[in-house]
Amino acid sequence: MKESEKVRQDYWRLLQYLKPYIGAFVFASFCMILVSSTSGGAAFLIQPLLDDIFIKKDRDMLKILPAALIGIYFLRGAGRYAASTIMQKVGQMSVRDIRNHIYRHIQGLSLSFFHKHASGRLVSRIVNDIQIIQDAIAIVVYDLFREGFTVIVLICVLLYRDATLSIIAVLVIPFAAGLITRLGRMIRRISKNTQERMANLTALMSETFSGYRVVQAFGM
Repeated sequence: MKESEKVRQDYWRLLQYLKPYIGAFVFASFCMILVSSTSGGAAFLIQPLLDDIFIKKDRDMLKILPAALIGIYFLRGAGRYAASTIMQKVGQMSVRDIRNHIYRHIQGLSLSFFHKHASGRLVSRIVNDIQIIQDAIAIVVYDLFREGFTVIVLICVLLYRDATLSIIAVLVIPFAAGLITRLGRMIRRISKNTQERMANLTALMSETFSGYRVVQAFGM
């Protein structure tokens, strides 16, 4: 199985745990769209703000544009706060479900499984590894949706303001996507190595603490 296909399957399995919280996820997505829209609105107002107020010295626009800009950033802050809070909650509840599922699964395994795997490694899988999954749900998914919408909105603003700049921006996107993909693969390898080292450390600490009498006896 190719690595890309395996990654897609893993993400699909992960998204299954979001089904019970699809309502909250949809509302958070709406808030992310609001944040992206305000980013485009702020970019759209920059030119008239500079031209009408600082160059043309239009007093009427001095009353309208700053208030509109403040309103846009207020909506942006409220949307960002709501989306981040909801996604953190969804991530925590999803991780709770994953931990419960894994714990019940491990409890039903045979004795030979527990002989082959150190208890510290199993604890690390449930605690440390799943914490990374929570970050993936609460942070990565949030950033992916928000930044994706933001790019679309800003490209629309560029198309309206200057078609040439828009074409240049669109031509750069595939190169940036290629670099991000390579960086993501490297980060996955580093993360996997980190998880293995953390599991070994947890197993060593668990064995040391559970056998503290033997450790102290040899230390003496």
